Amino acid sequence: MYQAEFEAFQRTLTDLCVAVNRPVNDDLVRVFWEDLRGCNFREVQECCARLRREGKTKFTSADLRPTARPADTFEPPDPTIDHFERVGNKQLFKFLWITGGVTPGLLPRLIERKDEIIDAARNDPEMQLGGDELEQGRQLHEILFAAWRKVVAS
Repeated sequence: MYQAEFEAFQRTLTDLCVAVNRPVNDDLVRVFWEDLRGCNFREVQECCARLRREGKTKFTSADLRPTARPADTFEPPDPTIDHFERVGNKQLFKFLWITGGVTPGLLPRLIERKDEIIDAARNDPEMQLGGDELEQGRQLHEILFAAWRKVVAS
């Protein structure tokens, strides 16, 4: 949690203590604050709301610490998306952000052009991208942006 969130944390903890009829004081708030400092404030708020619903009068700062989600709730990255596809998607979002977006009719053409260039970068020996993945990403950035500027200008 950030220092700017201290007052909101103090109100949240005080509200919880009042709701479950537990005394609260500045020392308690400081101890809980120090112990939970590395946590996300929103998740701490959710834990407080859960304790309030349960009516649990005895709790420690550990009860307000968000629990780690089980590993099976996290999906691994899609193995079918390679480095080139990730770079192409990232650059398309960057282009749209920088240009302030495009008309709906242009977007499919930009995606089509991106796919053509990414396929060429992946499979065409004449499109020789040198260096490591970072350098290849820089080269693809230049190629993609130039191609998209032409699409937008046409």
